[in-house]
Amino acid sequence: MVDVVIMHSPEPFQAAKRGWNLVEDLRRLDVAFQNSCAATTRRYAKAHPDVVLRYVRAYAQGVYRFRADGAFGVEVIRKYSGETDREVLEASYLYFSQLMGGTMYPTPEGVRTAALMLHRLEVIPRLPAPDQFIDQEPVARLHREGFFRRLTGLEPS
Repeated sequence: MVDVVIMHSPEPFQAAKRGWNLVEDLRRLDVAFQNSCAATTRRYAKAHPDVVLRYVRAYAQGVYRFRADGAFGVEVIRKYSGETDREVLEASYLYFSQLMGGTMYPTPEGVRTAALMLHRLEVIPRLPAPDQFIDQEPVARLHREGFFRRLTGLEPS
């Protein structure tokens, strides 16, 4: 017998259709966490800044398209989750579209939370400083260049 389980979308919406009750929506707890991120070494980023910038641009374009084009977003979730129930897919899209986007900067708070969890599980021996793992420069550069304003249509190309 399972009393409580943590689920990731689309599972909560599938569970609701089967009569399970939501105990808590973790989004309401306002806990910072790096849910989606990409990682590389500083050495690679320094040697290949063009690749890093192309990746960040492509990732941002994908997130923007996902949020701006609901039909596309639903199709992405269907493809990668295997879910076929339209109601579950649409609820999952609304859930993810509210979480994705924003400034695209990794947050020290989110990295700190992830590190704390790993430390408590004894995966890492001590808590590192979040800045050890974060390089804001690729995203900051795209902001300075106006990439995000152009992407969202707030600035002419």
